[in-house]
Amino acid sequence: MDNVALIGCPSYEERAVRRCVEEAVEAAGGLSSVIRPGSAVLLKVNLLRAAPPEEAITTHPAVVAAVAGMVRDLGGRAIIADSPGSGYRYNQRVMDGVYLKCGMKEAAQKTDAELNRDMGVKSVSHPTGMLIKHLDVIRPVLEADVIINIPKAKTHSYMYFTGAVKNLFGIIPGLAKPGYHSKLNDTERFARMLVDLVALTPPAINIMDAVVGMEGDGPSSGSPRSMGLIMASTSAAALDVGLCRVMGRDPLAFPTVRATMERGWLPPGPDGIKWKGMDPQEVVVKDFQMPATMLSEDGFSRLSILHRMTRPFFRSMFTVRPAVIEERCIGCGACQRSCPVEAVKVDGRSIARIDDRLCIRCYCCHEMCPERAIELKRSLLNRIFLK
Repeated sequence: MDNVALIGCPSYEERAVRRCVEEAVEAAGGLSSVIRPGSAVLLKVNLLRAAPPEEAITTHPAVVAAVAGMVRDLGGRAIIADSPGSGYRYNQRVMDGVYLKCGMKEAAQKTDAELNRDMGVKSVSHPTGMLIKHLDVIRPVLEADVIINIPKAKTHSYMYFTGAVKNLFGIIPGLAKPGYHSKLNDTERFARMLVDLVALTPPAINIMDAVVGMEGDGPSSGSPRSMGLIMASTSAAALDVGLCRVMGRDPLAFPTVRATMERGWLPPGPDGIKWKGMDPQEVVVKDFQMPATMLSEDGFSRLSILHRMTRPFFRSMFTVRPAVIEERCIGCGACQRSCPVEAVKVDGRSIARIDDRLCIRCYCCHEMCPERAIELKRSLLNRIFLK
């Protein structure tokens, strides 16, 4: 039976966060059995891009510091690591900026943790992968004795939410990520790939920063939303079910949950997960806003059989599409670098342009824009039929 701990944590005050993280980790199974003196413990945080903690785009440094402090107290060596999103290179210059802006440098200094400076990438074989048999991952993940997964509770325009399973996509180096979107241009296949990543590098424990999450069109253009929780589980799959419950959503509405259930990582019924601390029904965040892309999928499920049969022929007219807000665009090129099919170009006026005929609706451009200059627009047919 999987234990999922939900512990109330109303703010990022450091002592309160440390207390809540300790309680959640202990309820989930503890760390003393997996961390030995001298163990290299990789803290896989969410560092999508350089953004201040208050924007709720990345794992909050107070949570990271709490986990790093626990590792230090057990005699382990904490290493904070991630690769940024698909619009950014995985190199020392980029990561130094990300560490500083996201508060990781300060968190490391307070706890004697290390900021990963090994920018190496290693090709690995994954013979037990259900979908992916070979992939390139950042080297520190493979060299760590223990992996602790520390995701941020957020919505996601493509996968509908960023949970513990999705957070492992960060082990793929930044500019290699678009290739996966291009080859796996389907949410179900993409979710199966994410599950393969978890199987390749299974975390010893997963600790979710849900003190302040993100709702709406995440993972970077949504709005911060107080959730008041620290969550933890040894099972990434079970922790994601807990997050779905807190958001007030059916877990089976999410591709990654369906993929983990398909893999046999989740019990067949709700009684298979044992809730510790608080029951998710007690802490549901009312009216939690999901991304427009998920609302469209909800609407499609309610259409008549005829409408659903003709959906593939009218996909471009029904789906939510990314559109550039010209007055915000600064021509930085993050959207162009992140696009897996070269549908985005920055023109001579330093304004991004999106070729809708080429767009595969992966929303990487929307995800990686640092200026929030790309919005998700619903078509007229979408608004009429998918109210």
